[in-house]
Amino acid sequence: MPKRGRGRPRKESEENVGVGVPDDHSPDIDLFNISEEPEEELEPETDEINLFEIEAEEEKNTNIVDEPKVEVKPVEQPKQANMLEEQENKTNVYRNTNLYSLLTRDKKIVSFVGTTKNGTSFVVNNLAELFSSMGISTAILDVTQNRNAYYVYTKNQEQLRKTAENSISKLRRNIADGVKVNKNLTVYTAIPNSREDITDVDNIISTLVQNHSLVLIDCDFETPKNYFYNSQEIYLVQSMDVLTIQPFTAFLRDLKANDILEEDRLKIIINKEIKVGGISPKVIIGGMAFYNDPAMSFMTELFDRTKVKYNILPFEGQNYSKYLESLVNCSISIKGYTKQFMGKLKELASVVYPLVGKQVYSYKDSFSNETSSTLDKMKNGYK
Repeated sequence: MPKRGRGRPRKESEENVGVGVPDDHSPDIDLFNISEEPEEELEPETDEINLFEIEAEEEKNTNIVDEPKVEVKPVEQPKQANMLEEQENKTNVYRNTNLYSLLTRDKKIVSFVGTTKNGTSFVVNNLAELFSSMGISTAILDVTQNRNAYYVYTKNQEQLRKTAENSISKLRRNIADGVKVNKNLTVYTAIPNSREDITDVDNIISTLVQNHSLVLIDCDFETPKNYFYNSQEIYLVQSMDVLTIQPFTAFLRDLKANDILEEDRLKIIINKEIKVGGISPKVIIGGMAFYNDPAMSFMTELFDRTKVKYNILPFEGQNYSKYLESLVNCSISIKGYTKQFMGKLKELASVVYPLVGKQVYSYKDSFSNETSSTLDKMKNGYK
C-alpha cells in the first residue's frame, strides 16, 4: 500500500463566491489548539494480504500426499462494482422518489440544526412568523427531543395540546392537522421525548409538502438523517460560543460520512453575533469547517469555508428580552424587534425562500414608453 503523505488539508481556491462568503486570506484556524497545527491521521503502513492465497496455502498443507493437488482460484468481484453497489444501497435508504414529484417551483423544504443554546428554535420561530405575515403558507415541523414547539404554541390549552400530540401521527396518514397559529402558519409537534412517530419520514414530509408552500424543520443531533437528506437546504445554526463547535463538527462528520453534507445544500447562520476580541464570524466558520479529534491527533475537512454562504443575526438585548417575553406569553411575534435585526432577518428570509419579494408586473402595450420603462425598472428591482 502506498504511503500517505503528511500535511495540511488541500489549499482552498482564492476565489470568493457571492456576498457573505469568507475570503481565503484568513488562515486555517484551530480554535481548540492554536499553538499546534493539526495533522491528518496516518494509516498504518502494512503489506497487502491476499486472504484467498493464505486459505489456498493452508489447504495445500493438509492434502494427503497421494492425492492430486488442485488449485482453486476464488472468484473476486471487481472492487469498483462493489463500491457502486454499496453507494447505491446507502442512497436508497434516504431517497424519497415520490417527494420530488411534489416539489414544484413554489415548494421548499429546509432543515435547521445546531447545538443546544445556539438558538435554532429562535431562528425557526421568527422566520416562520415573518413568512406567514407575508402570506406564505408555512409549516414548522419540530422533530427535536425537547419539542420546544409543544410548549410554545399550545398556550397551556388542553385542546391545543391534544392537537399537537396527534399532529405528527396524523401526517403519517396524510392528514395535515396541526396547531393553527394564524391563517398561514401551522405547527406540527408532539409530546417531548417521544420519538416513535417521527421515523416515518417519507409520509410525514410528503403530507406537509402537499399542504404547505414552505416547510421549516427544527432538528437536533438525534433527528433521523432522512429529514436532512430530503431537505433542499440545511442551515447550520452557530453562535459565537466556540465551546459548542467541537460537538457540532462531530455531528457534521457523521452527516458527511452518510453523503448528506453536500456543500451546494449547506448554509450557515451565525446567530447572536456580537463583537468578541480576536473572534469574528469568519473565524467561527473556519472552526466549523474542520472536525478536530478531541485528542488533536487528526483533522477532517467538512466543507470549503471559502465557498459556503452565511448570514448573520446580531445579538441585541432588546430583541432577546422581547423573545423571552414571547415565550412566557406563548405567542411569538416579530413586532418590537430592532430595525437592524429585522433587516438581517429579512435578508435571511430571502435566502431561505427566494420567492420572497419577487412580484410580476404586467402592463398593456398601450402604455407610453416612459411608463413602460418605469415599470421595467420596478420589476427589475425585485429580481
